[in-house]
Amino acid sequence: MYNTKNDIMVQGVDKMDMIQWLIENGGPSIKLNLMNEGLISENAYDTNELVNELLQIEKVKTALTYFDKFKDYQSMRPAPYNDLHGFIHNCYEDCYEMFMRFFINLGFRAGMPIFDEKVAYMREVYRYLMTKDEGYWPNVIMLMLEAGFYEDDMLDATNEFLDRIYQTAKAQCFDIYETDPEKIRHSKLPKIWKDKPILKEIHVDGELLLPTIYHINYIVNLYKYVNDETIKEKIETVIKYILHPEYQKFRGDYGYGWFSKAYYACSGGVSLPLYEYDEFTNMHHKAGLELMSHSPVALGSEWFIKCIDYMEKFKTERGTYILPEDCFYNTFVRPANATVVYKAFISKDVKVKRNEKKSFALEILSTYFVVLLKSRMEINMRNSQFAIRK
Repeated sequence: MYNTKNDIMVQGVDKMDMIQWLIENGGPSIKLNLMNEGLISENAYDTNELVNELLQIEKVKTALTYFDKFKDYQSMRPAPYNDLHGFIHNCYEDCYEMFMRFFINLGFRAGMPIFDEKVAYMREVYRYLMTKDEGYWPNVIMLMLEAGFYEDDMLDATNEFLDRIYQTAKAQCFDIYETDPEKIRHSKLPKIWKDKPILKEIHVDGELLLPTIYHINYIVNLYKYVNDETIKEKIETVIKYILHPEYQKFRGDYGYGWFSKAYYACSGGVSLPLYEYDEFTNMHHKAGLELMSHSPVALGSEWFIKCIDYMEKFKTERGTYILPEDCFYNTFVRPANATVVYKAFISKDVKVKRNEKKSFALEILSTYFVVLLKSRMEINMRNSQFAIRK
């Protein structure tokens, strides 16, 4: 079933050793992800068997049913009590953004029949939202793209907001706060926000839209489906803007902005590890690094190389990695839990003591994460060298 020489698609003895260790100790989700990322042959294992193994986990079966409520999306209540919006974007485990990410982490992708059947509901949802000119359709599409589901109308819908954040990036908008007191509605500003930074309205009304983590998640996952060089250039310009040290001073928090009738907090900017902070310690740092690893521009940056080098401090004596536990916080909580993680990411053939399961799972998750990032960086370097030679 598995042959080291033929099935491992990554050069370098050190990394091959890590992949071999992952194969020997990792559960069905590790094997699926290794195949999904081209780190081993796509035929190394029977995908259906691995998916069926995951479907034996009660929580996975339950999470699949969360898709079903979207079959009746047209009958859901409209704004301001919009059930459809709430089921897409909230902090509960049956929220689309939560459970779709859960399945992506487990290794589910387009082409797996049970997953294709469920995600088909979301295709109808995002088209409905776009037709009604309602928000949250990018939230639906960004995770579909990451899971391998692409439709031509996804690109058509992207152009408008991509052009707006491209204009912001092209203009190098780092001076984003209002300094003229006459342009601030002081009577509408809560006292606790009195000294907080207030955005210029040009960045709130959409004329020069500030990119959010949702925008970036969308466009970096769209990149691999796009052939139009003009669109790629716009995406790359936005990524360079995000990577700029002046942008990173916002630390993911834009401050406050005026929206129609009131001031609201404006978060959602992209905060990257090892800029303002000297450590790589939490799930937001991991998520930011993983997100940017989809971008060729980010992969070739000094910042990304710095992050890769930094992770070497977490290398174990046997060549694996154990990152801080907080990096994988979301992996162990809703809709997952520790039991799901153990069954999905630790091989059932590996004997691990009960009190050692969490640390062993962290070692597997960390090692896979480092292998994934290094592989993406090396592939990007090879592609860049090929492009230069051409």
